[in-house]
Amino acid sequence: METSVPRQRDPSESALVDMLMLEAPIGLALFGSDSRFRWVNAALTRLDGRAGADPSSYPGRRPADVWPPEIATRAELALLGRLASVPL
Repeated sequence: METSVPRQRDPSESALVDMLMLEAPIGLALFGSDSRFRWVNAALTRLDGRAGADPSSYPGRRPADVWPPEIATRAELALLGRLASVPL
């Protein structure tokens, strides 16, 4: 039976997803429709070149605020291109 209510994840499943997101050896980020960070993991903070950058300092900032220009420009163009293709 189809329902509009998404199924609830059990606590062990949620913990696994959280651990994978936080401990992944590759950089992961979630962005808002304003192209600003909503969440990042520790691996992604290594792109900004500051040792030990705090992932909690990213939300609300743009890639250009934290990354070198060559990386930030490519990321922001990709985000803008993706947002342009999303139907309203």
